[in-house]
Amino acid sequence: MTTEHLPAFPTDVPYTDGDGNHYTYQEDGMTLRDYFAAHAPREAINAISGTSIEDAAKFIGVTVEEYNYRKHAHLVDAKARYIYADAMLMARQEETPG
Repeated sequence: MTTEHLPAFPTDVPYTDGDGNHYTYQEDGMTLRDYFAAHAPREAINAISGTSIEDAAKFIGVTVEEYNYRKHAHLVDAKARYIYADAMLMARQEETPG
């Protein structure tokens, strides 16, 4: 399993079937990559994507004329968050124990 697919919050979930038999299965929850993306600081997002409309448009590959805040702002935010998350995962892999 690669680091990016490690679960951030694995949980054992109890389950009882129709006959009253009790089971437990593991729900993986979000991946570590998702966790890092969700917790990316706003300052990091802005540093990655820029703070102007021109920066945002260029970041997602549209022209300034095509850029529409309601249509594109979440795409800018998500792309920057996952770039941040990927950097966190790379840094984590480069760490040497000891």
